[in-house]
Amino acid sequence: MTTLEKKDICIIAEKLNAEVINIDGTDVIKVNDNYYRITLVEGLGGYVIEYAETLDDAKNNLFEDCDVIENNVDSSKLVDNIVSYILDIN
Repeated sequence: MTTLEKKDICIIAEKLNAEVINIDGTDVIKVNDNYYRITLVEGLGGYVIEYAETLDDAKNNLFEDCDVIENNVDSSKLVDNIVSYILDIN
């Protein structure tokens, strides 16, 4: 199982030409006008990608679940999978 670190979140943001903002202690990636939170859910065997359409929604924890990205790969592949997924839905 691969665990994302702060540097991985920064790499994801860089590959998406996005920025990382911190909302109440959680790093969120702003891509265009959407906000993405990446949360490990061990019971699902991966990371849940969640999004909010506005900064206010993100600040109010009004994220919608998108999909689960399995974390049974190395960290570079996990980063690439997350980037690909966000590019596909954005």
